[in-house]
Amino acid sequence: MSYLSDKTTLYLFSDSYSIELKNKKILVNKHGMKVDEIPFFHLTTIVINHNCGVDPKILRYATRNKISIVFIDGNFNFVASVKHPESKNIFLRKLQYEKFSDPSFAIETAKKIITAKLINCAGTIRQNRSELVPWINSIRKVKSVDDLRGIEGSYANYYFAVFGKQLVSSDFKWFGRFKYPAVGEINALLSWGYTLLGTEIQTFCEIIGLDPYLGFMHTNYYGRPSLVCDLIEEYRPWVVDRFVLNLINRKQIRKEHFKNMDGLERLNASGYKVFQVAWLKRMRGIKKYQIIHKTKLSIRGVIEMQTRLISKSLTDEYSYQPFVP
Repeated sequence: MSYLSDKTTLYLFSDSYSIELKNKKILVNKHGMKVDEIPFFHLTTIVINHNCGVDPKILRYATRNKISIVFIDGNFNFVASVKHPESKNIFLRKLQYEKFSDPSFAIETAKKIITAKLINCAGTIRQNRSELVPWINSIRKVKSVDDLRGIEGSYANYYFAVFGKQLVSSDFKWFGRFKYPAVGEINALLSWGYTLLGTEIQTFCEIIGLDPYLGFMHTNYYGRPSLVCDLIEEYRPWVVDRFVLNLINRKQIRKEHFKNMDGLERLNASGYKVFQVAWLKRMRGIKKYQIIHKTKLSIRGVIEMQTRLISKSLTDEYSYQPFVP
């Protein structure tokens, strides 16, 4: 894979490409010859090989128009990013600091998100919701975020123990969830999906004006986007986990789509192409949305609306309600 676009996200993985700005359009060139053009106002993100040629005007235009540019190397590793300046809405951030420091707000919001996560997990592993009653009752009774994380961790152990039973294809084996590093093909797919999902959430946090590094549930470590880690929980099971199961069960992702890197299985170039094409299609998938108002939104639209909802909960305009598809 070397070039991919759905007109909102542009991927350029080969250094044989370059991009330039002309008449408010991005011109994609290969060896100096134009192969595509994309209206700049359609774009939200550009992911590009760090050796590609980039017109300096694109960097200036991107930062002015809230378009993120992410540079990667030939192995799809993050190198650097260029982002629009942080929101100037200091009043919203001040509210965020105040609300997230309030133990009552933090625990009640966290309870809602983890409850929704368990319900969404149950849907992915086809678990009857009635079996969640003891877990949800325990969540209702907790008084601290630490105790809540303990319940979440306990359920996660159960969830990933039975996750492999959803595999129809015998091409891959599931030995449980291993994060650091992601061991095995399925863990590699899950971790990559979570990375992409986190990028979507962080982009909307920054656009709306929330500080992505200040969370209410995950501990705030230097350099960790803790708010993204908080908000991602309600999406993981139905956006990424179910997506990965479908890729494998439908044999869209196969053994030949992986390569061994330092003893770990990772997607190769053709595997990334399959994954990214399917991911872009996934983000455009339509869901019924009935929290603020009844409508239909793409999954990316749901993420944006939910991120806006968390900001509105800071002003007490709305009480946060997680999304359960």
